[in-house]
Formats: sequence, C-alpha cells, structure tokens
Amino acid sequence: MRGKYGSFGTLRGNPNDKLRDITLENIDVTLGTDALALGPVENFQIKNVVVNGRPYVPPAAGAAKP
Repeated sequence: MRGKYGSFGTLRGNPNDKLRDITLENIDVTLGTDALALGPVENFQIKNVVVNGRPYVPPAAGAAKP
C-alpha cells in the first residue's frame, strides 16, 4: 500500500474481543500524523512499513499515542 493520508488510525476491538495475528506489511505512506492507537493485540507484527520516509515503530499495545 502506498499513499498520502491524515493519520495511521486505530486498531482495537470491541470490549471483550481478542485481536490476534495481525500483520501490517509492505506499506509506504506519508501521514500528517503517525499516531496509531493500538489496543490489546496478540502477535501484532510490522514488516516493511515506512511512514514519512522512516521505518515505523508502533506504540506498545494498549498505549494510545496522541
């Protein structure tokens, strides 16, 4: 995926949901903000993700980034 967007967005389930085995892969985007609100996710992986020209490092699961 390539493109220009406002933000990375949110990845979290509904109450009592269990998200698992999610991989973001082969993404190269320009974002206004690289904030990713990441809820509890088991086995979350980032592979070959570039945001604003730099390799992306996601926040810890459950830690919302402003």
